[in-house]
Amino acid sequence: MRFRFASVLLVAAALTACVSSPNPEAEKRAKAWRMVNNTTDVTVVGENRLRLISDTPFAAGGDEMEKAMLLRAAGEAIDRDYPRFSIVYVDYHQRGIGGWFGPDLGDSTKRWIGTYEDLLSARDRADLDGSLDSPFGFKSMDVVIRLLAEDEEPTRAAFSTEAIFENLIDDRIDRHNLQANPRVAIPKLKTPNIFKRNR
Repeated sequence: MRFRFASVLLVAAALTACVSSPNPEAEKRAKAWRMVNNTTDVTVVGENRLRLISDTPFAAGGDEMEKAMLLRAAGEAIDRDYPRFSIVYVDYHQRGIGGWFGPDLGDSTKRWIGTYEDLLSARDRADLDGSLDSPFGFKSMDVVIRLLAEDEEPTRAAFSTEAIFENLIDDRIDRHNLQANPRVAIPKLKTPNIFKRNR
């Protein structure tokens, strides 16, 4: 009888563990992060420097590429406990619809970029043929990220690691309508009440 009762409890505990699903919000964030990892590549090039390459599929604009780059940079900075970061070098490469047989019209900029407005200005300067704003064409960007401690370069504008990460991960979830994986509902078994006496 004891063996049977223990078996029932073990089966009930196992089924309860199967029914309890992971956090759906965390699952959506993990999907968004995997998407970013698939379009970006990071190399450590110094104690507080990262080289990051971001590219887009054919049917995506420059905005998508830049958001993926910023989100990856923020995630890498969080992983290394840096609260801020800036872009100290950016090089855009683009090939519009008719650009497969023409030259790469990218341009490189070595400067301090610490706000989204500065990044858009750098893109405008590099967008010689308008293809970075086009929704079609293969694009990539090569950047060097400088990771910043809280008290480092306090008078210069810099991206806030947590704010960038939270805003852009939520933006990616919304724009791509990412959902948690559906779960199969398993009925719960009633465990016997060992304190109830038969009368």
